[in-house]
Amino acid sequence: MPREDRENPAIGALALMVMQYLEEHPDGLVDSLAMSAGEHAIAALSELGFMETVVSGRVFGRWTDAGRALCEKVCD
Repeated sequence: MPREDRENPAIGALALMVMQYLEEHPDGLVDSLAMSAGEHAIAALSELGFMETVVSGRVFGRWTDAGRALCEKVCD
């Protein structure tokens, strides 16, 4: 993944929105809450390598190592 993707403020803002508005279950799954905005956010972060998409009746995501690093960076 290009370095500029990791430093793009829009990507950081999207990660913050996911952390703020979507629910992360104890098993690490991030629930889209069946909202299309949540599903699109998970899909966009998945395309960039920050999440993995998991479909189990509805769309969930799971942070990758790069995604966890991004979350730590934007929370500083």
